[in-house]
Amino acid sequence: MYEIIKHRVNGLVIDEILVTRGDLTLSLLNYGAAIKQIKFKRTNILMSYNDVAGYVNDNMYLGKSIGRFAGRIQGGKYQIDGKNYQLALNDGKRTLHGGKNGIAETTFLYKITEETSKTCIVFSKFIPKDENGFNSTINLLITYCLHNSGKLIVRYQYKTSEKTIVNYTNHSYFTLGFEPTINNLLISLNSNYMYEQDDLVPNGNIIPSCKYTDVTLEQVIKDFKGNLDNTFILNSNYVCTLKNLSKSIKMDVFTSYPCCVIYGCAYPRDVLLSNGQKMSKYGAITLECQYAPNEINFKNTPIKCICLPDKWYSNYIEYRFSMI
Repeated sequence: MYEIIKHRVNGLVIDEILVTRGDLTLSLLNYGAAIKQIKFKRTNILMSYNDVAGYVNDNMYLGKSIGRFAGRIQGGKYQIDGKNYQLALNDGKRTLHGGKNGIAETTFLYKITEETSKTCIVFSKFIPKDENGFNSTINLLITYCLHNSGKLIVRYQYKTSEKTIVNYTNHSYFTLGFEPTINNLLISLNSNYMYEQDDLVPNGNIIPSCKYTDVTLEQVIKDFKGNLDNTFILNSNYVCTLKNLSKSIKMDVFTSYPCCVIYGCAYPRDVLLSNGQKMSKYGAITLECQYAPNEINFKNTPIKCICLPDKWYSNYIEYRFSMI
């Protein structure tokens, strides 16, 4: 079952699509192909804005689809077959999440299909060449499938007109219903290594990371001196498990991507959230499954984010929800 609600914000008409399957209710927006809420057994497990206007005025990418290249690119520069490209800078001397006015700030076309076991919403968009300096067009499909079995699968499919770099993901902030901070959530992370960083940008050097198994996020954040915003290299398609023991909620994450960027919301904004409270420091955590940010500028490392023209590529992120 699904429902569509129309919202008017700053002259824009934005559709909110509500889908319920079993114990899960999913709220999506065609603005930014965003996840507004995920409710499991009536508990919203995301940090969400108080209204749809928050997503239009957003500068934290809450729930948004991000790209065409997720994460930071140092200097906004990359090279393909010996040709240099300069991107628009929107994060100091870096390009963040594809630059200004990327897919997070635009509306998508969409269609809805229903089957016995799932409901799928397919968002589509054509992205022109030279947007923010990138060298190719992209035909992009973002599909959200909500299953009766208690899982949400997000799939990114794209085809380019030129050889180029592509890196899409979702920027939801997870709380699993824990407030006001996520300090006491437990995480088990399937990673033994991470990328060394220069000013929050991975430089390609691989270093060991701590092995986290049922560790509080408070401890993880302390390990990173209060500023958790790092790229972890995954051991397999299993990413991590988050647990909220107070509500007996568990979320398992899987992906086809090789990395996961985890951000601990160290720099909240003064905005009102759906729970009626202001955003707080360490109030949520992102799990941004993707190719490594800045990968195109790594030395002596296989580059996985390059796409060849006229060929469809596909990646997925899967979230499974259950009671502990």
